[in-house]
Amino acid sequence: MSLMLDFLHNNTVSVSQVNALYNAVQLLMTGNIPHFLVPHDKLTFALKRIQKHLNEFQPHLMMSRYDYGYYYHEASFRTFRKGNILFIMIDTPVTTRVFANPFSLYDVVKVPLQTFETHEFYCMLATDITSFAFTRDADYILELTNSAALNGDVWDANDPALTIVDRSRLTCASALIAGHLPNIKGLCRYSIHKPPFPRGILKLFGNTFLLMNITTLRLHCWS
Repeated sequence: MSLMLDFLHNNTVSVSQVNALYNAVQLLMTGNIPHFLVPHDKLTFALKRIQKHLNEFQPHLMMSRYDYGYYYHEASFRTFRKGNILFIMIDTPVTTRVFANPFSLYDVVKVPLQTFETHEFYCMLATDITSFAFTRDADYILELTNSAALNGDVWDANDPALTIVDRSRLTCASALIAGHLPNIKGLCRYSIHKPPFPRGILKLFGNTFLLMNITTLRLHCWS
């Protein structure tokens, strides 16, 4: 009876582990890293090793994400097998310490304005910038020419839609941040159009318009 109970116990544990492994592999195939294959303590150890390596050999770099949720559900990874060992290589995003401060993201909404010479035409900004990221604690501004290039809050510096510009230089983005109209006209440029107005914009009166395509509004105030 004792041997039978030991056999049943061991068999139950083995079946449970096989089922857990099968479910983990199925989850891995859906693009998520299962906790069964990469436990929290192993992931924490690996992240600390990466940051230690950066501190020793590339001190100007640092990891940009430390939260578990990103690595288990969002991070890209690759797998390969050697013998009975399964290797999981996770892409860990790093950034320079210059960009370690949190940036605020602003969308550029182009609003039509009537021309001063005649009311039969209207002008709009001609810049191809769709969004830009800015913080007063960094010396750079991030310009985006395609909002679809945004991938969560981790951006690839090699993406052609992303441009890093010196904040001390006069650019369209810096002019928009400062709200300096002459610089906006000269650096962002504008184009002349004939009515009707773009879809999603309803003219009320004069230069007052109702924007019907804005779903979220974020306000940031500095003292």
